[in-house]
Amino acid sequence: MLEIREAQGVESRLSRWVSLWGVLVLLVGFFALYLQSIGFDYVFDDVSAVRDNPAFEKPLREALLMTQHEHHQSVRSEVRSASHDSFRPFRHLSLWVDHFFFGKSASAFHAHNVLVGGVAIWLVWLFLAHFQLSPWARLLATGAFAFHPAQVESVAYISGRSDIEAAVFGLLTLLLGYRFLDASSLRERAGPLFFAALSYLLCLAQKESFVFLPVLLLFPRRRKEVPSLRVAGAWLALSVTMAAAWFALRSAVITGAGPLDVTGALSAIGRGLRQAFLVVAVPVPSSPVRPFAEGDDWVETILYGLGAVAAFIGALNSKKQEVRVVCFGLIWFPLLIGPSLVAAFLFGYFYDHYLYLPALGLFFAGGAAADLAVGFLAKRFQQMQNAAIEAVLWVPLALLGVVWISITASRIRAWESPRSLAELCVEAHPEVGRGWVWLAESLGSRATCEDIVKYYERAVAADPGYAPAWNNLAVCALRRGDFLAGEQYAKKSIQLSSGARPSAWYNYGLSLEGLGKNNVACSAQRSLLKIDPGYKGAREAIGRVCPSGDEPTPSGP
Repeated sequence: MLEIREAQGVESRLSRWVSLWGVLVLLVGFFALYLQSIGFDYVFDDVSAVRDNPAFEKPLREALLMTQHEHHQSVRSEVRSASHDSFRPFRHLSLWVDHFFFGKSASAFHAHNVLVGGVAIWLVWLFLAHFQLSPWARLLATGAFAFHPAQVESVAYISGRSDIEAAVFGLLTLLLGYRFLDASSLRERAGPLFFAALSYLLCLAQKESFVFLPVLLLFPRRRKEVPSLRVAGAWLALSVTMAAAWFALRSAVITGAGPLDVTGALSAIGRGLRQAFLVVAVPVPSSPVRPFAEGDDWVETILYGLGAVAAFIGALNSKKQEVRVVCFGLIWFPLLIGPSLVAAFLFGYFYDHYLYLPALGLFFAGGAAADLAVGFLAKRFQQMQNAAIEAVLWVPLALLGVVWISITASRIRAWESPRSLAELCVEAHPEVGRGWVWLAESLGSRATCEDIVKYYERAVAADPGYAPAWNNLAVCALRRGDFLAGEQYAKKSIQLSSGARPSAWYNYGLSLEGLGKNNVACSAQRSLLKIDPGYKGAREAIGRVCPSGDEPTPSGP
């Protein structure tokens, strides 16, 4: 008996130690792993959206009302329709603070990301304290959030800051919401409710896809703990009001959006959830961009919907707290990632940063499942001590964590430069045209067309519908004086982008000018100015090819 009591005492002291200091151990490990990213350069969208962001040269009040497309210096060559645009003023404010104090130092922007990532881990630890999980399950879930390979993109990529800061404000919204629910009087509820609403608004100002986050607050943390209709109604009414006000402002800022294929987007959520789950479960191969999953659309979407309803019913009726938390995680994941999957459907690509906060649902569901397994083994093998039972389960999970951390460390190093990241992409998904274009661009301005044209050719061979690759082929054709090929390539790029790519119109006009078709070249450059009135090269070309006083009607290729 003495030996059993001593073992239980050691186990109890260890659990208390994990409860008190576990998050600090995770934070130390997180910072040790990610501090290397502070020395990294700008990669991909960091160049246009951060380093060369034209909004930094404008008054802050004006810059905060710019859309995401307008924040990109390269919007002239990579413009998309307004349906793909977004409005995230707090993201720009966050970047503006770094730029104001540290200029264009990439290290400052990266350090900010790592610091906010640490804050997110701490908030996850506090959030999971509401669910009566064992210290080890809580440590497992928070550790997975901190070290899973799918989280790398949001932290090591400056442009991934929206995901981290939206997660911080989302978790604050839920933590303050729980204080609102737990308060016993109207006076005690007023403060938490106000700050929860403010935090929710800041979350939307970083990432609109977390619009359904307040619904999670109504999920019962413990059995028979369902908020009263009055309290739940007040919370939902305020949340809906804040969301409606935000999206009304967003609609006023983003104009010209075309109709969204709602049926196609909703039906794609099922296969998107399958892909997202697989990226979390099997985080290899590593890639900064993945083709959006294919499959039977409505079948999977309906099955996931029925599964979410079953999880909610199971949580309400289950006597086990661990089962309730597992069900909560299975609802959390699709509810938070669903809107991002609509974006993936529009773009045709899936990015790991979509998973940053949604994946937390799978992580704490896994922690609760581990607790269930420990309880089952304890009943099945009553002669074994709890410490031995936990060792049987937690040691393999710890080994899995070591594997994850090694993959994470390797993936972090890949974000060091555009070249290493592009090579990772084409190795994992050679069928993605964007990866080959990135590889060509990573060679830098000193590379000649002879050096990089092979990558553009690989891009159009892999993805004939990727308009930027055709446009870049047109540039190379112009540089070697092949105006006929330049005309064909630029024309293809215009057609694939529905006429919304200014640089393709410019290259099309230059090709026609080289072929002596000045009237059509003039029309092409004027079509460009209708899309982007500030395109300087088009005005210079018009001065060469358009007769004085002539106003030709813009026409398509």
